[in-house]
Parts: sequence; structure tokens; C-alpha cells
Amino acid sequence: MITAIIIDDEKSASDVLQMELEINCPDVNVVAIANDAKAGLLEIKKHKPDIVFLDIDMPWMTGLEMIELLPDENLDIIFVTAHDEYAIQAIKTSALDFLTKPVDAVELKKAVQKIINKREIACKVTQYQFLVEQVKAFQENKVKQIILPSQNGISFVEIRDIIYCKAEDTYSFVYLENGKRLFVSKSLKGLSELLAKHNFYRCHKSYLVNLEKISTYSKTDGGFLSLKDGIQIPLSRSKKQAFIDIMKNLYIA
Repeated sequence: MITAIIIDDEKSASDVLQMELEINCPDVNVVAIANDAKAGLLEIKKHKPDIVFLDIDMPWMTGLEMIELLPDENLDIIFVTAHDEYAIQAIKTSALDFLTKPVDAVELKKAVQKIINKREIACKVTQYQFLVEQVKAFQENKVKQIILPSQNGISFVEIRDIIYCKAEDTYSFVYLENGKRLFVSKSLKGLSELLAKHNFYRCHKSYLVNLEKISTYSKTDGGFLSLKDGIQIPLSRSKKQAFIDIMKNLYIA
């Protein structure tokens, strides 16, 4: 049985979430509900739960501010939010889950199952510690590392080591400089949103490329990009002009 605490200043929202957990996630036992961050911190210290369902937009202290005060425990966080786009982007980057209000039962089960799977695999860096680092990095525009989820666990990857990503149905392959290929449970669209601010470009419906790894662009054979490791990636006709404009902005003073 996995223990959980719900922290949300909206009582109706916390009641609905508790009910959804009882119906859809029988392995999760809600041991406490808190209606603000201060009470939530006390409940966490008292119960030492496995999961905290944490609202982002709360008075006195937001959920993102609260995580920096959490004890150094083996604690997983699922954020609950209505609208905070900045927080959602940070959460996506650190591979943490978030639920939007009203909570969808399918998404709730997916989020809980991901944590169950992760807890079966030893991890040197706890999830919330990584999130604290990522939130600070976002504020300073210095994000260097992301977590990529897979069917077998999670991988910590340096963004600069990613050469390109390739779609594989609703999943993706991520190709790294060390020759390693990761099969990740994330769509190419999701990876594109995740890496857009780090000089990655969706050059084709099936490919996302690190612009810093491109060596040449060829107009022949419909257009393709040659990467520094010799790999050739197709460039869609509809993407050519946008690609040229981006490269001009990046490398031409």
C-alpha cells in the first residue's frame, strides 16, 4: 500500500481527488489532507508519505516554493494545477507528473502507476531534489539535464549529449553522442515541447534534431541535414524556410 497526502487550499478539489483515488487507485491510501502549505509540511513530517499530491497555486506559499522546504525523504510529488504554464514546463522537464483540474481518472492512474514503476528501481537522485534544481535552473535559464522516462525506469541525460530524436509510434528513440540509443515513453511532440528552448528543431514529422550537431544542409534529394556523426536527417519541404531563418538567427551576427 502506498501512502499519500493531498495538499490543496480548495477543499472541494481535495475531496474530489481523494474520491478519485479511492475509486481508481486502490493501492493508494490517503493518510492526510491539508489545506495550505504550512499544514502540509506538518503532515508530511508526521506521516512520511510516499506521494504528495500538491496544488501549485496556494496562498502564503506556492507548491513550487514549498518543495524547497521538504525533508530529505524518499518522496514523490504529483502536482495539481489549473493554469500555471511556467510550472507545467518546469515539471515536464524534470519528468514529474502533473494533473490538471478537474482531475481526469485515466491521467491519475497513469501518474500513480509511473511512481509505482519508478519505486521498483533504485535511483541515486530523489525526484523532488531534481525538481528543486530544475526550478532554480529555469529561473536562471541554465537547464542542462533532463530525465527521460522509459518502460524500465528513468535516465538522467545531459541535453548537450542528445544528437537527435526519432518518433516510434507514441514513443521515441533518443540518440546520444556516446552511441547509445534510448527508447523513451514520450512522444516526439512531447520531446519537441521539452527541448524547444534548447536549440532543438522539429525538422520532419519523425525527427527532432539538435541544431548544434548539424554540420551541413543539402538541398539535394528533397533536402536533408548531415549531423556531425555522419547521420543524415530528412528536412521537410514545409520546414525549410523556418530552418534557414532559425540558423541565421543562431549563427549569423
